Amino acid sequence: MIARVMLPLVVLVFAACPDAPPVVDGDVSSGDAAEDVASGPQVPADWPQPALYTEVAGYGTRCDAAENALIPVFDAFRAGDLSAVQDSFSTALAAELPTSAVQTLFDGVDAEGGLGPLTSIRCIAVDTGVWFWSTHDTDAALYRLGGTYDGEQGVTAFTLEVLPEDAPGPNADFTASVEFALPLKGLTYVLWGGAGPLLNRHWASPAEAWAYDLVVWEGEGVCAAPCGANEDHHVFGRTVYAPAGGTVVRVDSGHPDQPLGVSDAAVPYGNSVVIEVASGVFLRLAQLREGSISVSEGDVVMQGQAIAEVGNSGDSEAPHLHVGLADAPATATALPLQFSDLVINGVDLNVALPIAGTFVRQQVPGD
Repeated sequence: MIARVMLPLVVLVFAACPDAPPVVDGDVSSGDAAEDVASGPQVPADWPQPALYTEVAGYGTRCDAAENALIPVFDAFRAGDLSAVQDSFSTALAAELPTSAVQTLFDGVDAEGGLGPLTSIRCIAVDTGVWFWSTHDTDAALYRLGGTYDGEQGVTAFTLEVLPEDAPGPNADFTASVEFALPLKGLTYVLWGGAGPLLNRHWASPAEAWAYDLVVWEGEGVCAAPCGANEDHHVFGRTVYAPAGGTVVRVDSGHPDQPLGVSDAAVPYGNSVVIEVASGVFLRLAQLREGSISVSEGDVVMQGQAIAEVGNSGDSEAPHLHVGLADAPATATALPLQFSDLVINGVDLNVALPIAGTFVRQQVPGD
C-alpha cells in the first residue's frame, strides 16, 4: 500500500532547482511513515491531523494538483521516457536541466537496477509552489524523486536523492532526568525530527541524529508572501526560550544571518548557545539571529528564560531553530530530546518526541 506521508527533504544528490522555494510547510496525514525507521520514542505518523492545520492553508487542494501533475512525470522518468519529463519543465528549468542532464540522472539510477516500486509520496504546500516527492526502495538504495509544481509555470524543480541508510540511532534508550519545554511559543511546525532518515535530515550524523529543526506556523503557512526574505518568515526574530534550566557552557556569536538560499558550511551552527542541563547532558540552540544572544558563558539560566532570537546564521538556507541534546558540548554523541506537556496535532501528551511534519505547542491552562 502506498502511504501518503509528509516527510521533509533529505540530502540532495542530484538537483536542478532554480528559484526553488526555501520555505517548507505542511502536515502529517494518514500513513505508516515511521513503521520501518529505527526504534525510538516518537509519535506515530498516522495520528489525527485537525482541520485547523490543513484546510486553512488550502493544503489538500494544492497537494492534489501537484500530485496529479508530478506523478506522471515521475512515472515517465522511471520508464526512461525522458522527453516527456523534459516537456513538463518550466522554461527556466528546461534551460537549467537539459535532456542530456536528465539522461545522466536516469543512467546513474538505471545502472543500479532502476528506481523500483513506489513506496510513499509526500507533499509540502508553500506560497511559492508545492514540493512533492515519491520514495522508491530498492536493493541498492532508498531513492526519492522530487519536484516543485507551479500551476502557471509547470514543473519548476526536479531532484533525485539518495537517503542515508536507516540504522539505529545513538543512545536510543536515553531519558533525561530533567523536563524540557518547547523553545518557541505559539504553533510550531517540526520541519525535521524523530528517528530515521525519512523523518530527520540529521540522522546520518552521530552528533545530531536526534536534533530538531523548528519553524513557526501562522495563518496559512510559515511565511508571508512573497516569502523572499528572512523577515517574511514567521520564525525569524522570534524569541528563543531556554527549554530547561542550567549553566551556559558555550556561546558562539558574531555570524551574519544568511540571505535565503545561502549557507555557511564553515560555521555549521552559526550563532549558538549550549546549556549544560544535567551532568553530562548538553542542550544546543543554533542558527540564532546575529546580535540577539543575551546570555554569556557561565550564566545560570532558568527554564523559560529568553536567551536569543531565531535567525538564519551558519549552515542554514532559511530561518529555523535548530535544537539538539548531546553528551558533550562539542565532539558529542546525540541524545533523544523529549518535551513535556505538549499538544501534538491536537492531542495532549505528557512526554513526547515529536516527529517531522507535526504541529506542536505547549499545553496551556484550559486545554
